[in-house]
Amino acid sequence: MSQSFKVFVVDDDPVVLSIMHAILEPDCTLQMFSSAEDCRAKLASESPDLFLLDINLPGMDGYTLCRQIKDDAALCNIPVIFVSGNDTIEERIKGYDAGAEDFIVKPFEPEELLRKFMVAQSMVLNQRSLAVQVEEAEMLSSLVMASMDETGILLQFMSKLIAMESAEEVASGLLELMQRYHLDGVVQTRLG
Repeated sequence: MSQSFKVFVVDDDPVVLSIMHAILEPDCTLQMFSSAEDCRAKLASESPDLFLLDINLPGMDGYTLCRQIKDDAALCNIPVIFVSGNDTIEERIKGYDAGAEDFIVKPFEPEELLRKFMVAQSMVLNQRSLAVQVEEAEMLSSLVMASMDETGILLQFMSKLIAMESAEEVASGLLELMQRYHLDGVVQTRLG
C-alpha cells in the first residue's frame, strides 16, 4: 500500500480517531479533524484521496460536509465513507443521498474498516490509472489525426497531379503542396 494515499478523517471522538489511526496508518497518510469546519479549512490548500466522515459533529454535520464535497468540482470524485453510530436505514439512505459511496456503522469491526478502505483505495488507484490511459490515448489519437491530415494533403495533391497538363500547373501545385506543409522552396520543372 502507498503512503502517498491520503485520507481525511473527520470525527469528534478522540478514541475513534486513535482506533482508525492504528488500523489505517500503515497503509496511508491520515489527517485527523475534530470538526467539519477544520476539514473545510484544510481543503483550501490540500485534498485527500478518501474521506472518512462521522455524521454527528459539532457545528456542521457530516451530511452537509459530504454535500459540499460532492458539489465542489475539484473534490466531487473523491470517495466519501460515513463512519457513524447512526445505524437506521433512514440515516444510511440520507448518507447515500448526500453523495457518500459507503457507510460503516459504529462500533465497527477493524477488519470491516480496513476492507472497505482497501476497496475504496483500489477504486481510486484504478481511476487514476484509467485517467492516465485516457490521456495517452487522446495524445495518440491526435498524433494519428495529424498524420492522417498530412497524408490526406499528399493524396489530394497526387490526384490533382494526374489531371495537370502543363509544367506550370505541376510547379504551381508543388509550391501549393509545400505551403500546406509550411515549407519554403523553389520548384524547377523540365520537360523531356
